[in-house]
Amino acid sequence: MKSLAVALCALPVLLAAAPSSSPNGRWWGRYEYQEAGRPVVTFRIDVTISESGVLTGTSEEEASDFGPTTRHTAKLSGTYLDGELKFLKVYDFDPTKMVEYRGVRVGDEISGTWTVPGTTFSGRWFVRRAPKEKAPPKPPKAPPASSSGWKRSPSSRSASTIASTNQRPDGTFCSSYRCG
Repeated sequence: MKSLAVALCALPVLLAAAPSSSPNGRWWGRYEYQEAGRPVVTFRIDVTISESGVLTGTSEEEASDFGPTTRHTAKLSGTYLDGELKFLKVYDFDPTKMVEYRGVRVGDEISGTWTVPGTTFSGRWFVRRAPKEKAPPKPPKAPPASSSGWKRSPSSRSASTIASTNQRPDGTFCSSYRCG
């Protein structure tokens, strides 16, 4: 009876640690350097995990103190097995710039450590699953067509009437959601 009580007490902890769904998708977070005085960098990763545990994906981050641009993109490749991730991030601007990541997933959060091979650079990282994105708004319905194609309105129509029917001032219609 005592072992049953211990097992029942541990059950909520085990359930909380179980991943809520596939790790595939978008994750947002940050990484920080072990060295003092270095900036904390926010980043996002988009990952896909195959059934065999192969991890592939991309990363985008704000620029820290290296690289030629204000945003850095990279390719990810590695493995995912039993909640543990190991992957290599290779920067698009310079394929010789690589970072090794190791982490553990608990539910909708992943945390771990990173190192730059051959250097003393290292630190911690953390990501949280991105919230589900809302679907983009549907474009407005096109105005009815006449037998000869789209109707053209007289040039005396107001700008607000033209905008509400996706019609340009020259009488042609926009083909996208935003007339511009």
